[in-house]
Amino acid sequence: MLEWTPRKTMDRIQALQCMLDNLWADNRLQRKNQSVSNANNPGSRQIMLKSLGNPIDIPIKVVISFEPQLLKDPHWLMGKDTLNGDETITLPPGERILWANYSNIGSSNSVGPLWEATLQKSIPKTIQAVTLSITVSFLDDRQRYVRSNLQYNLE
Repeated sequence: MLEWTPRKTMDRIQALQCMLDNLWADNRLQRKNQSVSNANNPGSRQIMLKSLGNPIDIPIKVVISFEPQLLKDPHWLMGKDTLNGDETITLPPGERILWANYSNIGSSNSVGPLWEATLQKSIPKTIQAVTLSITVSFLDDRQRYVRSNLQYNLE
């Protein structure tokens, strides 16, 4: 028999997916020859995830994977602490989120990025996008996860 997923679990998954979908606007990358910069932060070679947070009522774990030939020096900016960006972090309920109704998320504009990495100095013209694979997991009646591939096109 198939197990029915509880409505509360589906609401949580929907809120997490909505939060992940909002990350597309955090960065707009532009290419000048083989050099790539972040047009949202002129002159910067940083990719920054500012809209990342926890829109649900229980803790979540977040891990971000990327291609090392495109990005380097990833780190989490946890208040005054800086952690290795390859690590999994845990965010408490409501962290960095102003409101959430499970189909729409409002994150705070006054906070800085939670995760950032530096674009490599040279990115071949054959590469058309920088992709981050973000996995968010939580534990309710069992372990659950949402994975999203976030793609920033090189304009």
